[in-house]
Amino acid sequence: MLLAQFQAQQDERQKAQDRIAEKVETLENLFAEQKAVLPEKYVLREDYIRNQAVLEAKMDSIQKTLTELFRLESSKAK
Repeated sequence: MLLAQFQAQQDERQKAQDRIAEKVETLENLFAEQKAVLPEKYVLREDYIRNQAVLEAKMDSIQKTLTELFRLESSKAK
């Protein structure tokens, strides 16, 4: 009698442990998928700031070039 109860409790614990293991495995898979997709959707703050600085430097260079061209054309017209 006692042995049967112990065995039944042991079986219940094993089933509960198996369910928990399945849930953990599912969460690990979801986490791995999220880690794989994360770089495609988000950018680090430092990377964004660096890229923004590069773009602004390029825009400043273009603005400087256009200003010089405008000055050259203005001086030709006079």
